[in-house]
Amino acid sequence: MNIDGCERRRELLKALRATIAATPLTVKNLAELLHVSVRTVHYDLDILTDELQDSGVRLCRKARYGVWLETDADDSKQPLLQTEFLSPKERRDFIILELLADGWHAIDEIAEKLSISRNTLLADLKDVQELIEARGLVYESKRGAGISISGSEQSIRDMYIHIFAKADYDFRYGINRKFPVQSAQGAFQTYTAKLPLEDIAARFIALMKKHGILENDASTNRMICALAVQVKRLQAGKELTCSQKVSFLGNEGTTLTNLAMEIAQVMAAFQKGVQNAGEIQYLIRELLHSRIYLFADKSGDGGPKDVNLHALKLSRRFVEQAQVWLGDIYQDDDELIYNLAMHLQPAIERARFGIVLTNPLLGQIQEQYQSLYMVAHKAADRLTEELGIRFTEDEIGYLTIHLGAAVERKRLMQKQKLSVLLVCGNGIGTANLLAMTLKNHLPYINIRDCLTLQTG
Repeated sequence: MNIDGCERRRELLKALRATIAATPLTVKNLAELLHVSVRTVHYDLDILTDELQDSGVRLCRKARYGVWLETDADDSKQPLLQTEFLSPKERRDFIILELLADGWHAIDEIAEKLSISRNTLLADLKDVQELIEARGLVYESKRGAGISISGSEQSIRDMYIHIFAKADYDFRYGINRKFPVQSAQGAFQTYTAKLPLEDIAARFIALMKKHGILENDASTNRMICALAVQVKRLQAGKELTCSQKVSFLGNEGTTLTNLAMEIAQVMAAFQKGVQNAGEIQYLIRELLHSRIYLFADKSGDGGPKDVNLHALKLSRRFVEQAQVWLGDIYQDDDELIYNLAMHLQPAIERARFGIVLTNPLLGQIQEQYQSLYMVAHKAADRLTEELGIRFTEDEIGYLTIHLGAAVERKRLMQKQKLSVLLVCGNGIGTANLLAMTLKNHLPYINIRDCLTLQTG
């Protein structure tokens, strides 16, 4: 049983609820129930003790006796005991979702909805304000009125998508409507309850298959969340006016714009207004943000996609800068040059359009490949300075993956290995990172090629 810390603590809290009207549970009992170590249970109990402060519920522990919960009042006045446990980050997301609704919001009403104390909410609001303002929104607090959020329509949509897309969905195989209300999936389901979400997801996925775009689940999930938010906002009369257009390096701009227009045509069956100029730009932006990019294919035989010549030039320039610190020659690594060019094309357009990409592997990359990450950062800074743009750390993390794969390829090139074909369900960058990890742990293999759903 492999569950993350927050989900594990939810299960722990569920088990402890029974101790209010029954005997305590020992740490050993809890460890066996959750299939984790005693040490992990102690760790989770420490976190729960902090999280339950000011909630009206106390977590009690006594050596050689057990662990149990006590309440300050009868159970009917303790909503926490009937709802799912939220981590601080999840709680802040739910607060933001409440504030994104139009108008002013009373603090006591928000606290009651989330089953938390007023003091806990006030403490959370400091972080909430920082998160909101970092995404270009305005946070206002007025005595007697409450709190409100305002900002551009694009910023508001971005905030919704940022929260909803954190969760894992399975849109390819239908919509699961059984998630707890107080979970990221549950919040999204509540938001889309009156939308034909199954049809929206099915039609979008069918369109991607038609164009041979088989993106990873994270890309598909994020884009479907973006489509749902678009429909909901249009239903509320919140239309996007035509904003700054994305400037593309080559004719891929036309290709991606045509894809966005085709998506809008499909979505028009669900909501009017999706084919307006501002909404088309929204779709282009979200395709780039979701890392869904349609390259021109001029080969006609299913061969490699046509990479813009300028992107190839920039790729070689990036490698030249990286070699200043790597002290090796990688200009003859055609796979590195090609893969970097494939990534740089949409990456530069994201930077020009101000799209902040989230890299879920960034922490792992910075920790395990610290030196290589710094090399990629320095090379990227030199390159983007020439272009008048700037890459985010998340984007540089993806560039590090490509560099790391090339370093490992060079190191193992001359050794006799067992030939292996690696097939990965995600993008080429993730496939290359997986290849590098496998080579580190299985030095006797030679990964001859990496295939993804996009190329397979």
